[in-house]
Amino acid sequence: MLKTLMEKLPPTPKMTREQYTAYRWRCVWMLVAWVVFAFAFYMIWQHTGTVGRCILSVMGYVLVPDILSIIEAVFTSYEKYVAPYEKYEKK
Repeated sequence: MLKTLMEKLPPTPKMTREQYTAYRWRCVWMLVAWVVFAFAFYMIWQHTGTVGRCILSVMGYVLVPDILSIIEAVFTSYEKYVAPYEKYEKK
């Protein structure tokens, strides 16, 4: 089960400009949620014991998406996103 969770997700299918804009907005909201939960964990951290810290650490490792990929998705333009698909279609 853990091996399945650690596998990379398949690449996203080619989206239209509108779909990609909606996807980027979802990534923005995921980034906001990530920051809020990180702040909440920071505030809770001081008031928990060792067992609570272990549980919070495991939850953070398993449930929190990769922050760098979210930031990259937010700032990647549609032209840069669609370029590999166009290159593949030309072959």
